[in-house]
Amino acid sequence: WKSKYYLDMSSMCEQKQDTHILPISFGNPSNEIIQGELRLSRLKQYANKTVALIDIPTEIDLKELFAFLQKSETSLRITHIKVLNQESCTPASSNFYCILCAFTSIAQSQLFIKHLNGACYVTSSAQCHIYYVINSNIIIKQQIHSNRDCCAGNKRERDSDDDDDDDH
Repeated sequence: WKSKYYLDMSSMCEQKQDTHILPISFGNPSNEIIQGELRLSRLKQYANKTVALIDIPTEIDLKELFAFLQKSETSLRITHIKVLNQESCTPASSNFYCILCAFTSIAQSQLFIKHLNGACYVTSSAQCHIYYVINSNIIIKQQIHSNRDCCAGNKRERDSDDDDDDDH
């Protein structure tokens, strides 16, 4: 997969005939920056338990999103949800995010797509776009600091404070 479909994160979104590669990021920016890409498809041959809702406008908050998900009875079969930053493919697409939903079975994910793909969100005219997640490539791009570095710095400060006390 990597050699055939690898996408440099600095390039635009890549779209093959049957797949779509979406650059993403997540994590705590004060601790580490995690970037990657999702390989997505709408083809049933790629059906699996995990789907991605992409191009969700940032005006739609999680409360509204969860209300939208409840439009499908299969939402009760979601086992995990992960919110991801959708990296900008074009300047016009910089205000979007995506979520991953894992289901108890492939049949549940297929029904979910059938019920909600193309539907409009509760208070927005934006349409829901759902894809099967074929695979992902995740890279820890930059680690800001580690606990060891943080604690080592504090210990050095304490040691130097102790030295100052000896002078008095």
